[in-house]
Amino acid sequence: MRLWEFDRVGGIASERFDINEDGLQFVSAVLGFMWLNEEQLGFDPTIITAGDKRYIEIKQDNHIERLIIDKGISCIPCVAGRATTC
Repeated sequence: MRLWEFDRVGGIASERFDINEDGLQFVSAVLGFMWLNEEQLGFDPTIITAGDKRYIEIKQDNHIERLIIDKGISCIPCVAGRATTC
């Protein structure tokens, strides 16, 4: 197994390890991902989820406007983010 992290500069990988020989390292990696919040996992913190609705709040002219996201624009078959694709 190898863990990867991608940012605007590119990607960085961990050392490769065998999950059959080093089970503790595998469990530590999985638990590490489980303890991350959504922003640390790469989700956009400006999108608010309430039930099955998603929206963005924008402050304009001293009042807050709520823009509801009713469907995604497109779905791409690769890892992508702000200026990052792989």
